[in-house]
Amino acid sequence: MNKLLIVLGPTASGKTNVALRLARRFAGEIVSADSRQIYKGMDIGTGKDIPASSRFTLLKKSFLVKGIEVTYGYYTVGTIPVWLVDLVEPKDSWSVAHFHTLALKTIDTIYEHMHLPIIVGGTGLYIKSLTDPIQTIDVVPNVHLRRRLQSMSVENLQVLLKKSNLKKWGQMNQSDRFNPRRLIRAIEVAKGGKKAPSSLLPLYDVLKIGLQVPIEQRIQNINNRVEKRVKNGVREEIQKLLSSGVSWESPGMNTLGYRQFRQFFLGQASLEDTISLWERKEHQYAKRQLTWFRKERDVHWFNPSDTHCIENIEETVRTWYTQ
Repeated sequence: MNKLLIVLGPTASGKTNVALRLARRFAGEIVSADSRQIYKGMDIGTGKDIPASSRFTLLKKSFLVKGIEVTYGYYTVGTIPVWLVDLVEPKDSWSVAHFHTLALKTIDTIYEHMHLPIIVGGTGLYIKSLTDPIQTIDVVPNVHLRRRLQSMSVENLQVLLKKSNLKKWGQMNQSDRFNPRRLIRAIEVAKGGKKAPSSLLPLYDVLKIGLQVPIEQRIQNINNRVEKRVKNGVREEIQKLLSSGVSWESPGMNTLGYRQFRQFFLGQASLEDTISLWERKEHQYAKRQLTWFRKERDVHWFNPSDTHCIENIEETVRTWYTQ
């Protein structure tokens, strides 16, 4: 069975550095599982931290993934390929289904290279889609049903979903209950579109390495990271995006580190308040990530601040990889 290494954890826990070291040690290639770093031109706010000297190898300039045009290739950081960064424009809507499709393709490519795929990121749903795919990924889109539903009002969609799957309706938050796209997708799933046989899902021998620093250190790491991104020019980056025609309604601009600046650019908030808001939202996000990952099974947790942390991680990976 093919090996798949996963390095997960909340923001500012040191995942990338650990993953790069493991990739060098075990002939690996990195696959980013970060829902923010897929957007082009959004480098500083998302913390891509790709060195300027890194070469981008373009494999396909125009590659469609579930209707979205993707720039498909990889960066070489040192000697390590890093995949699934800078895929789409900020105007594009990218979902776990898109990630799932492209990640599977990328993992297969890495196996062809006779290398170890190392999934790295903090987007829990992306990682789960590879190890324990959610039901909705298998539901084939029903174009005819969607067209019919798109002509209905939100109120009628709500009624239809309640009839189709009352349990799903009860699980939706207030925002999703008034989101036509979410309602239509929920109805589509409830109607039981054709599902891909579970036997077609790839099976991997998975090792999950989790990184978690003490809360005080995590808070400081996040605050330092936000401060660094402000100094590195995140405001100028946002201004460049706006000047190029990217709107505040674009999916990319709704990501953490960008939407917090909207009131600042509208002259309705100070820079100090904006930075405080950003830090607060990052802390909340880290808490949500930890809540998610603590529910994950079979995670080997490590504290990066421990003296022999990286050596212990390497030994854990070596034992698994050589079995």
